[in-house]
Amino acid sequence: MQTNIPIFRMVHIDNIPHIIKYGITHKNSINSNPNYRAIGALDIISRRATKVCPRGHTLDDYIPFYFWYRSPMLYAIQNQYGNTAPTPTEDIIYIIVRLPQIIGSTLSYLFTDAHAISPFSRFYDASDINNIEEKLNWKAIKNPSWGGEENSFLRLKKQAEFLVYGDIPYHLIAGFVVYNQKSKERLTNFGVAEAQIAVRPHYYF
Repeated sequence: MQTNIPIFRMVHIDNIPHIIKYGITHKNSINSNPNYRAIGALDIISRRATKVCPRGHTLDDYIPFYFWYRSPMLYAIQNQYGNTAPTPTEDIIYIIVRLPQIIGSTLSYLFTDAHAISPFSRFYDASDINNIEEKLNWKAIKNPSWGGEENSFLRLKKQAEFLVYGDIPYHLIAGFVVYNQKSKERLTNFGVAEAQIAVRPHYYF
């Protein structure tokens, strides 16, 4: 296994101060953000609340990450497709965590080989982590061409997820990716170390 695999979570910039204080919290946490600003599709968010995972928890009990950037969900958010909340691109922040930090912690986790709410998705646990490169379709995950009905299966595979059970302490965050300098300045004003922030507009559409 490549020990330094990064995983990506997108959040609204307004959630960063809470994350600095409490870490990345899941919806049902006692430290959950009462003023959390969602950026995803509301119908998918509600479906995740009822999707039961192999261990008996719902997806809402986990903090989801993608394995790559420029996801179909990001495209929907930026173009306001479906029922996504209108969100300026510069307000969308990537939180980057690296697998060794999660694996080496006391946090439990699952990962899927496709979008977690899909009935075609397979769930894996820590016993499979050393085989993660074989379990996932990395060609699909990193493929920049996923549009069209003919790519519906590839699109599902591209959205494979890494699911962390419980809250993720702030010190496990490797860094942040932002769209522009303005977003970077906002994060530094919140208290994020400048060295932890990368301006990478090519991570967006």
